[in-house]
Amino acid sequence: MDELTNLIKEFNAFLENVEANLKDRLKKEDDMSIPEDIDGVVDCLAKLINMPHRNVEIMLNNMYLVYDRLVFDVLNRAMAIEMDKQYEDNIKDYVMKDNTFYTIDPMDMEIYENKQSELSHVYFSMEAIYRTEDDCNYALDILKNFRKLSCLTKK
Repeated sequence: MDELTNLIKEFNAFLENVEANLKDRLKKEDDMSIPEDIDGVVDCLAKLINMPHRNVEIMLNNMYLVYDRLVFDVLNRAMAIEMDKQYEDNIKDYVMKDNTFYTIDPMDMEIYENKQSELSHVYFSMEAIYRTEDDCNYALDILKNFRKLSCLTKK
């Protein structure tokens, strides 16, 4: 149980690191490349947290061994961040104005439409949020194969 508690603490610290790096990053045209496959999402994650690609693979494998859904959650968040770069405004501002956003449920791999009224402040820093159903479908097509990553130890 201590191992799981430590992993959850590391995961929370990891999310905080991602958020801190996002705030410090400037949006640049050449920095906007929407991943085309699951390995591209891992590359985006490595850039987001400023970590060597191999270390990210090791981290993802360790998460996978404890709870495979952690890997999906992390990659989903990285994908949402990368896809949101194609828009001018921040996702938080968009949701507050438009009231509608989309998420992927990792349990059933279904897309759900959500309303701004269903949000809590923590939600933005923890959840992968997509602006359009098309963006969400694109991400789902890539992410549904996350278990096929070569760096993951097969169970």
